[in-house]
Amino acid sequence: MFFQRPYLNRNKRKFQKLHGLTPDYPKPENTTDLLFYIQRNHNWNTVIYKLNRTATGEINAEVPMHIQWIMYNKAGEIEELTFLQNKLAYGCEYKKLSHNSFEFHFVSFPEMKFYLAEKEGAFSTFYKREGKLIQLSNVYVHADEFGLFPDVKFMEFYGTDVKTGKSIQQTLRL
Repeated sequence: MFFQRPYLNRNKRKFQKLHGLTPDYPKPENTTDLLFYIQRNHNWNTVIYKLNRTATGEINAEVPMHIQWIMYNKAGEIEELTFLQNKLAYGCEYKKLSHNSFEFHFVSFPEMKFYLAEKEGAFSTFYKREGKLIQLSNVYVHADEFGLFPDVKFMEFYGTDVKTGKSIQQTLRL
């Protein structure tokens, strides 16, 4: 599980010794349809969220994002999420707001809402936090492994403040 609600945390260690995203992590190729990606402290394998297009090139209104792994530990092979990864962790649930805009949340963290919308002719992902609208580029998740369900300590959100254009890094401690 990639998010775990705060009230389920089993291990209440202090955060001072935990480190976030380091510069040596690989970055996925920035293609037209790449919306954002998630990296974790366990390894460099990366979950990528891409625009899901129909055969005619339009956004798929039922499932607007295609979610896959880049397996850096297997020479960068692309793999689909497993059923459990999609249903319990990295998958999303969508609500169509208009022709080209959607609200979504991760199945493992429904409390936080994200938005997929067209901006300047291209699709991007956004979220609101601390009164700011942020264009999301990537997320880093730090968790301790406890068998099937990891204990998430914190998440770092990286992006750009839509109003000011400044780079933003926000940490959510769980």
